[in-house]
Amino acid sequence: MLNGLSFGKTFLAPLLLIGLFAFVAYAPGLSGPFVFDDFPNIVNNTDIHIDELSVEAAKKAMFSTESGPLGRPISLLSFALNYYISDGDSRSFKIVNLLIHIANGFLVFLISFRIFTLYAPSRSERTIILSSLLLALAWTVHPLNLTTVLYVVQRMNSLAALFTLLAVYCYIVGREKMLILATSIKGLRLVFLGFLIFLPLAALSKENGLLAVGFFSLIELAFFQCAAARFSRLIKYYYLLFSIGIVFLLLGFFFDWHSYSHTSITAGGAYALRDFTLDERLMTQSRVLWFYLTQIVLPDITKLTLFHDGIQISRSIVAPITTLYSIFFWGVTAIALMFFIFKKQVWAYFGIAWFLIGHSMESTIFSLELVHEHRNYVPMIGVLLSIGMILLKFDRYRYLLISCSLLLIILFFSGSHFRSYSWSALDTLILSEVQRAPDSSRSHYQLARWHFAHVEKGDLGADSLAFQLSEKHFLKSLENNRVDITGGLAIIRLYDLVGLPPKDSLLKELKHRMSNQVMTSDNSNKFLDYIFCQMEERCSSQPEITDRLTTYLLSNPNLTKEQRVLFLKSIASYMISEGIFHLYIYYTKEQLRLEPENKKSWQSFLAIMYGVNGKTSSYESWANEYHNRFGEKFKLK
Repeated sequence: MLNGLSFGKTFLAPLLLIGLFAFVAYAPGLSGPFVFDDFPNIVNNTDIHIDELSVEAAKKAMFSTESGPLGRPISLLSFALNYYISDGDSRSFKIVNLLIHIANGFLVFLISFRIFTLYAPSRSERTIILSSLLLALAWTVHPLNLTTVLYVVQRMNSLAALFTLLAVYCYIVGREKMLILATSIKGLRLVFLGFLIFLPLAALSKENGLLAVGFFSLIELAFFQCAAARFSRLIKYYYLLFSIGIVFLLLGFFFDWHSYSHTSITAGGAYALRDFTLDERLMTQSRVLWFYLTQIVLPDITKLTLFHDGIQISRSIVAPITTLYSIFFWGVTAIALMFFIFKKQVWAYFGIAWFLIGHSMESTIFSLELVHEHRNYVPMIGVLLSIGMILLKFDRYRYLLISCSLLLIILFFSGSHFRSYSWSALDTLILSEVQRAPDSSRSHYQLARWHFAHVEKGDLGADSLAFQLSEKHFLKSLENNRVDITGGLAIIRLYDLVGLPPKDSLLKELKHRMSNQVMTSDNSNKFLDYIFCQMEERCSSQPEITDRLTTYLLSNPNLTKEQRVLFLKSIASYMISEGIFHLYIYYTKEQLRLEPENKKSWQSFLAIMYGVNGKTSSYESWANEYHNRFGEKFKLK
């Protein structure tokens, strides 16, 4: 109950409206299949395919991937429980995502009610409730939130948001109670509930849940200023320590005081698997954040896609020139924020500050991909709150503003609803992605893979339309990404399907890229898949081409040591499976040169040498080297 209002009036009606709008908006996409990153995290992750509810099964599921530094065990556990109930049906996973989204929409309503009440206490409860409901509806059906609902793996994002919003709500209500002497203890307990329970759950769902502390700080600055009937000293000490910590992190970035400094990040190899540097990422993010902001206020669904890898990277402050404009805009915004904070104009700084706090992890120094729509899931709330605060100032035009808000909600709803139709089936999704993002390498690659599957299943030839379209879009994926090799490797497999050798022009392009360009995670994974495809007899053996591509790859000076070792191990395994023993020895020797203390690799190498040729002089030489290195003789088991 809020301020004496009945349960039905305050809670039930808004919840039902939010649920109804959300269900109708996203219903067309609920029938869609698993896509893209759903496969490694859910479909092919057998550890979450539990058939019993036990501590052992739960533990295995919770730590089944290496997603993020904290592993995201809460999200993985939810996938496992979902699988247990539905036996892996994609619709049930999407329905759970939708229910979480509806819960988040209701929490946005509750938080908006509290913040609007604090901001405009003279407004009637009816006005505050209506304003909060309109905001929550706008957020719930906003087109930017579609991927968080229909892209199953993004439950990691929505679960983190659920616990973040619960933590924020507890903080606001707790701090309100702490203003009154009689309820101070209850208030402090609520604040601790947010800090000690919901914040950790948010972080263990996805790491950006830690940003709840930033939202707490903004709310404290805007509405409480450390005031309390009791425990005000505790609050002041906490925010003093928090401020010192933030200053340390910010200054330390420039002065190399910690492992997240500019020097440490650039020297530590965090960007070795990316086609951009830390500085290039930061410059690009100035444009990306502006793109996000415009899409929050006036979303254009023709620009909203699953893949945004076609964005131009800012290679300098004037390349492209919009980088300079964006940096200037954010510089002016920073000055304006400080001015409005000093003037205590909450409506002017709250939204943009919340937005920037929400992006302070995924849109700054970490070597993540550059653009994803789901990153706006929580940051968007602040922008909408500021818009709501502005509208509350114009009570004279109440009905006009309500009409405009309803129109905006209808537009948001329509955008999400029509966009969700493309998520109803794999073919419609892939085709729509290419139409909306013609510069995306990944979109073209996925469409090419779809045509590839038709060639494979239908046993079609090189003269078939499916073959031609597959080759066309694989080539387009190469054209749209200067470092990509995945499209080229796929074309080799495509030609192999129809019994043709790859074109020399393709091999020449692959040589250039594999020898000189950054070997991204996608490239590494696809090259390993190309090798394992042959080893597992999912495609025909091509030892000459494989050896040739490996030679290109190992000549690349941009490879990390870990990549080089992994490639050498994999290609050595491939060569022994093909019976090409001299190349197995060559590649294994190169691997042992890089990690001479890897005892297991030495033992495996000696066992295979003995198994193939017996006790030759070469074997004896390597066995002596093993003895000298490890102080023991090698014994066959």
